[in-house]
Amino acid sequence: MNRSTSITYRTYRPGDEEGIVKVMRRCFSTFDQFQLDTKTWLDYSVDYGFKTDYSLVAEADGKIVGHVQVIMRKLKLGKVYVKVGGVANVSTDPDYRGRGIATNLMRKALELCKKEGAPISALGTGYGYVAHRIYRRLGYADTLFSRRFVGEREEAEETIKALGKPEDITVREFKDEDLPHLERLYNKFSEEFSGVAWRDTEYWKNKIVGRKRYGFTWFFDESGVELLVAERSGRVVGYSYFAIGPFCKRTVIGKESGVLLELIGEGRKALSALLVESLKRMIDANVKTFDINLPPYEPYSSLLRKFNFFVERGIYMSNILDLKGLMNEYLPTFNYFLERREEDFNIKIGLKSLYGDVVLKVRGNEVEVVDEEPDVVFNVNYHTFTRLVHFIEDVPRAFLEGNIDVIKVKADRSVSEALRCLSLMFPRMKFIIWHVDYW
Repeated sequence: MNRSTSITYRTYRPGDEEGIVKVMRRCFSTFDQFQLDTKTWLDYSVDYGFKTDYSLVAEADGKIVGHVQVIMRKLKLGKVYVKVGGVANVSTDPDYRGRGIATNLMRKALELCKKEGAPISALGTGYGYVAHRIYRRLGYADTLFSRRFVGEREEAEETIKALGKPEDITVREFKDEDLPHLERLYNKFSEEFSGVAWRDTEYWKNKIVGRKRYGFTWFFDESGVELLVAERSGRVVGYSYFAIGPFCKRTVIGKESGVLLELIGEGRKALSALLVESLKRMIDANVKTFDINLPPYEPYSSLLRKFNFFVERGIYMSNILDLKGLMNEYLPTFNYFLERREEDFNIKIGLKSLYGDVVLKVRGNEVEVVDEEPDVVFNVNYHTFTRLVHFIEDVPRAFLEGNIDVIKVKADRSVSEALRCLSLMFPRMKFIIWHVDYW
């Protein structure tokens, strides 16, 4: 390879899929194992977040030598759905590494996210690796480490024994007419959480309940991915979505693994019945390792108390691209949380960080973004700022740990009042991005 060869960066053109697939399979063993081909890559358009126009490539002498894919996902952050420019499949042909191709593609991806009106960009990587350091330099912050429950057959059998079988719950296979009930359950569940993705009926049909069932944005299977529903008195009260490795043909989870991808239900009994039946089916298939990708909150944590809980090296990173725009989108969320308190505020809070400055004017329980002189100004560590806007940071704790600093306060104003107001506007919420939605 001639290192003097110039590199061209551009968006997708028809026919690029062949070069994109080659680079992806060469860079990621999972895509090679999955036997990714051009038809599969084009078929990813069943996901509303995937468009070929969001595919970026690096080209040298007519050959694609690098690729980045942007997924425009809608995530519920606080109480509103926000467009998030998810970055995925950052790949460079091994023969062309060391020339800044991935960094330049990432810059192009950030430009695309801004152009498409996404106030946040996000991605997943491994903490402490080269890619992690590159992403930090580009403004991505450490938002949340990967978390999951893991057990072997012993833990699965102990869980089944401990939970037993609720007498008034029936678990059966999914039927097409169940779909509206699954959507209802999912939307109800989403009210309490931050991070969950927006799904319409077509998304459900194309990625979850159809012939192809996805365990992840990029990986699906036509067999081995199960969908069960729970009924009480003829009413659908929950569902379970899981993959059984021994029965899968294309997925990359391993032939001795079972993965619980999603479990939602109305009440502990429904969740318990579905969990028990899902684990039983995995055991019957001779699964050895059980990966349970459920949120680490009640009632899930007590249902899974026999399993081991891990915080892993994988990390979700995010980058605030339009701070004022994001705060304006959050106004309904701020007002919602403030309205549920009996406190009336009269204060202008300035927030400064790597992502810029913004002033939030709070009168009573109404908030607006203003270009006015603030009463109190906080400097917020950029990692902390991204956790705030994902509603997973505790404001008082961040302040005590020095991640939120006071840099200005008017003589007649109260820092404690400003902190109290900020903590109400950014309460800590439960957070989950389900695997099927992750990019």
